[in-house]
Amino acid sequence: MLSGLEQRFVERQNSGDRLLSQRLRHFARGVIPLKDTQASFTVGPFVALQNELLFNVQHEQNANGKLLDQNRLLLGAGYRLSRGVDAELGYVNQYVNGRTVDSMNHIVQFGLYSRF
Repeated sequence: MLSGLEQRFVERQNSGDRLLSQRLRHFARGVIPLKDTQASFTVGPFVALQNELLFNVQHEQNANGKLLDQNRLLLGAGYRLSRGVDAELGYVNQYVNGRTVDSMNHIVQFGLYSRF
């Protein structure tokens, strides 16, 4: 799990002003190997599940005026090519809590991940 604080500038509607807003990004990810691994998982297929939550924590009135900003949920299938490289194809469900209208996006994502 990872958490971090990000600063961003949000453009105010109808004025063009850019205002500061801060949000907390919380990221959790799990990888489940699809083959028997008695030791460490170094090569082979896997299933991935991750969730990323974004919360407005300062100046939320500059963003959407709500605590929850976004939720991104991913379900993917991948292959660990080596100890440091994964390739993955997945489905992302992104919920965006908008200022006036909420939206849900359905995304197909290809990822190439490296670990050093």
